[in-house]
Amino acid sequence: MVKAYQRYQLGEKGTLGAIASTTCCDVQWGDASGHLAFSASLDAVVLWNLRTGAKVAELRDPEGSAEVASLTVSSSSRLVGVGHQDGKVRLWERDSLEMRVALDGHRAVAGALAFNDDGT
Repeated sequence: MVKAYQRYQLGEKGTLGAIASTTCCDVQWGDASGHLAFSASLDAVVLWNLRTGAKVAELRDPEGSAEVASLTVSSSSRLVGVGHQDGKVRLWERDSLEMRVALDGHRAVAGALAFNDDGT
């Protein structure tokens, strides 16, 4: 792990040695098998393979740089909700890793997110 300009950069193996951001300690299961998990890593969300310890994918908003403040996964594990320190909320599709919805209406941190029982 290397500290550059007061921000931590990923090391050679693609890990920080910790799986959470300072502002978001949420870890969410990525699938029903229990082999995948999502965690916050500064301004991105990382999908980890828990068996190998390897990073599978990264969800990062190309237009934003605010740290992740909250993280949730729908009951079907199809959608990933991410709240940021600047109030932005992003909904990602897990399988395609594409951002589906961008909500920019909050004025303060989006500190808690939840899906209802049917995953919406």
